[in-house]
Amino acid sequence: MRLFSVLFVCLLVVTVVFAGPALAQSGPAVLSQGQPSPIQNILQENRSLIEKISRRTIGPAIAALRDSGLPAARNVLEKWQDKALYQRKSDGLFFFAEKAGENGYRLIDIATGADADAGTANRQDLDQLRPNSGVRALIGAALVPYQLTDPAPAVRSGALDAISRKGEAAHLGALRGAIASETDPGRKARKERLERLLTIAYDPDPAARISAIESFAGDLGVDVRAALNPLAATTRAVTTGAPPETENIARRLIPGSDALPEAEAYRLLVAAGLAPPRISAADRRNALAAHIEDGAVAGIPLEDLNSDAARERAYAALAARGLGSGSRRWSRCR
Repeated sequence: MRLFSVLFVCLLVVTVVFAGPALAQSGPAVLSQGQPSPIQNILQENRSLIEKISRRTIGPAIAALRDSGLPAARNVLEKWQDKALYQRKSDGLFFFAEKAGENGYRLIDIATGADADAGTANRQDLDQLRPNSGVRALIGAALVPYQLTDPAPAVRSGALDAISRKGEAAHLGALRGAIASETDPGRKARKERLERLLTIAYDPDPAARISAIESFAGDLGVDVRAALNPLAATTRAVTTGAPPETENIARRLIPGSDALPEAEAYRLLVAAGLAPPRISAADRRNALAAHIEDGAVAGIPLEDLNSDAARERAYAALAARGLGSGSRRWSRCR
């Protein structure tokens, strides 16, 4: 019995010694300690967009990071922009990585910036995220709110330059939150000016927009004109029934008037899918010539087809019988 007990204890010790390290290396820190970190969860929720990256579709993934409020979001966006974000092929988890040895990488937790318990990985076990220039530009725009309050003055100025070039609705709240803490008078004035310009473009409150517009009275700056021009721009559109109440209708146009010639009105109908494209005069003439029977077309004598109106009547008759050239395209509008 004593010999059996000793053997059992030795076997148990051997099992613990050999099984322990295997368990420690079975997964990353986020999993061995429980659930993945919140920042990892955001990346996993948008995994399909990130893996099949495209400038046209990646927006929601970038916005999810930007708007998360997580301390790690800025670092993840910056690493992603710099092509320093990696995905492990075996489980799809995301890490930062640094070279470790000839063909290895040390994995770094994206939430803490510390070494991940996952240790290292071979290069072939990782996919490096390589956003193209268009995606990097979108990531750069998402980083602007963080940069507006960066301790480095040059970074804050760079953020203002980025907003000046391509301001977005998402920048408005960030600008407003970054004005009071700005210590440099010149940079603070820039922030206040940009805030008013973005208010004109993006604030949903009409009163706020009007106030911002009035604040630029007498200002002939190029940036002010650029902000005001879209407000004065008009576009022509056609609708069936009453125009939507949400649209700002400048005036109604009557087809055939000086403001809207009949040809232009019909072009708008075609563009809106409300009318078929009209047939050209050459196509109509060819269709009539192809259907001459006994000196007439559709019962109209050739000698009577000496006007556009007569030729249209003849073509209409052919189209009604399905005999015209592209009868589906026929229109009585000249």
